[in-house]
Amino acid sequence: RHPLDEMPDEPIEAYRDKTLVKAEINQVTALTVEKQGETVTFEKQGRSWKAVKPAGLSFNQSRLISTIRLLEGRFAAHRFAYKVSPADSGLDKPQGRIVVTIKEKPDAPARTVEILVGKAGKRGDFHAKVKGDAQVVLIRRWVLNRVWRTSKEWERGGRGARAPRRGRGPGGLR
Repeated sequence: RHPLDEMPDEPIEAYRDKTLVKAEINQVTALTVEKQGETVTFEKQGRSWKAVKPAGLSFNQSRLISTIRLLEGRFAAHRFAYKVSPADSGLDKPQGRIVVTIKEKPDAPARTVEILVGKAGKRGDFHAKVKGDAQVVLIRRWVLNRVWRTSKEWERGGRGARAPRRGRGPGGLR
């Protein structure tokens, strides 16, 4: 048998790079999230991050950094959505957006990547696309929920915060 006989019936575009944000963690200088009519903005100041909008938001620095690492690598489309209209995907009137500001070199101007978030598909994956790109993608709900949050969800102890450990082991001794 020839190896090409076992090739799946996917179009060749299905094997393209599905990464939406191409940047390293040290290049990301700001993150803005719009969800349910609310905007949350974080800016990098030195080695730490500060909530700019809403000002004074108490959030977990390490959780934000792990979220930005997710943007760097695994925040990629699960798969491409073919032949979907803007109305069916919800991208004609997006539910929200994620804006990542990237500065690749200290003396270079910053660039932004804006991801528009549409409706959930049949399997629970969300339709999304990079603004200015025609390709609609599907992003797994759990990946999107790590980034696309309201201020209450970003707040220390808000939804998504880890519950205290119970039982035996570190942090849960009886």
